[in-house]
Amino acid sequence: MIGKVIVAIAFVAIAAAQYNTQTSPNNPYSTSSKIVCYYDTKGNFRSGDAKFEEVYLTEPLQFCTHLIYGFAGINPTTYKAIPLSEQFDVIQNHYRDITNLKRRYPGLKVLLSIGGQRDDPEHSEKYLKLLEAVDTRLAFIDSAETLAASYGFDGIDLAWQFPPNKPKKIHSTLSGFWSKIKHTFVSPSEIDPKHAEHMEQFTALVRDLKSRFAHKGLLLSMSVLPNVNSTIFHDVPKLAPNLDFVNLWAFDYYTPQRNPKEADYTSPLHELIDRKFDENANALVQHWIHKGCPNNKIILGIPTLPEHGK
Repeated sequence: MIGKVIVAIAFVAIAAAQYNTQTSPNNPYSTSSKIVCYYDTKGNFRSGDAKFEEVYLTEPLQFCTHLIYGFAGINPTTYKAIPLSEQFDVIQNHYRDITNLKRRYPGLKVLLSIGGQRDDPEHSEKYLKLLEAVDTRLAFIDSAETLAASYGFDGIDLAWQFPPNKPKKIHSTLSGFWSKIKHTFVSPSEIDPKHAEHMEQFTALVRDLKSRFAHKGLLLSMSVLPNVNSTIFHDVPKLAPNLDFVNLWAFDYYTPQRNPKEADYTSPLHELIDRKFDENANALVQHWIHKGCPNNKIILGIPTLPEHGK
């Protein structure tokens, strides 16, 4: 059993908010405390010992206040929210299997996350195009509400696939010093020429989603993906009032896919030498706090790994 618990925790990315010290034996966490757990369904499509099954959720969920199901996507033509795997999520009824876990854990809230770099990340421009028109934003809102309500989700999490910062290039010793000075400041236009418009449009999407969801009793959260620049895409003072909580993914800054020529810490807590100043948990949290997001809405996402040999 211990092996299963460890494997389960490895595939449920856990994020924790600040605990309230007033607890009771029957309610270990106060209503203001959150432990937000992620369930990434890609593990179900692995084989052998790496395969993740629903039964592995039962032990960790006793510690979670919220479970976020990852991930849904967006239809590139209609801009409606859709299951990423119709066969797995809907036909095999996995959406319902997971939301039905609330019967076993009555205080648990289950949200459906959209994006998360799982939805065709090579062609994620649809996430920007959707923002650019009122009609496409409305189509998304209508479909997201329907998707959540139809399968018993308590709300939606927006893991919006904004263009990420470019990976750091590997330079020779002679050119490294000049390159470091040259690339200390990257123009936002190099990431997205229309970043200002997209920031405003995303704010409008969140505002309109919250307005709709509030009347339906649905939650709305947001996940800030690693290497996405909050300073150019997230209008924190306007977003924060319309979000129930914000999940800051302070991990996967460096990955083999993103930086194949250089190994490094994926999840530093503080700034490191020869790293971009914002590639750490402290910089991300401080940015959101200094821009006006209440700290009780901020969830710091941390990575978890399996214990070898178990």
